[in-house]
Amino acid sequence: MKKVAILFVLILSGGFIYRLSSAGNNEELQNKEISPLVEANEDLTIWMVTDIHYIAPELHDNGAAFAEMKQTAVGKDIARIDSIMQALVWEAAKEKPELLIVSGDLTFNGEYESMVGLAKYFKQIEDNGTQVSVIPGNHDIHSSWARRFVGSEMEKTKQISPTAFRETFADFGYDLATHQDPDSLSYVIEPKPNYPIMMMDTNIYSDTETSKS
Repeated sequence: MKKVAILFVLILSGGFIYRLSSAGNNEELQNKEISPLVEANEDLTIWMVTDIHYIAPELHDNGAAFAEMKQTAVGKDIARIDSIMQALVWEAAKEKPELLIVSGDLTFNGEYESMVGLAKYFKQIEDNGTQVSVIPGNHDIHSSWARRFVGSEMEKTKQISPTAFRETFADFGYDLATHQDPDSLSYVIEPKPNYPIMMMDTNIYSDTETSKS
């Protein structure tokens, strides 16, 4: 199983690199001169967080439906997620890593309002001197489970589109990109000379909103 997983990653990586190299005639996707975060002889500190599953406070009223969701959302501390994000902002300001990578499942279930709210925390982190670089997970783009919780009911809410993701998080990774994949939300950053990092969008999602009863 481990060999199969490694092979799958290598195939994905190869396809990504091929698309980047094939996009040379597209001026928007050509190599860009991006200043590294540190010089070649300097240390680079990178933090990584994943599966934040942030849900905007406007999307629930702490009612019965939200209480039930908290019980079933195993491993997701959605009731205290704002406190967790505030703690991350504080810790990053204190330790000052050069780069924070957020590697997917940024939102609870792909709610547009959650994405916008999370971007405000990332701005605070960058204002304090740490660059943020994000990539979507399988919960983030056009999720049919995007919901708000009102009383004992769940209601459908606006989903995140690929375009909205790139636009909302334009300053959180895409502004550092030396290459961008034309067919996905993948990109490459080089925070230190000769140390490229591939931010790979390996998700399968629709270009339009999806629905689930």
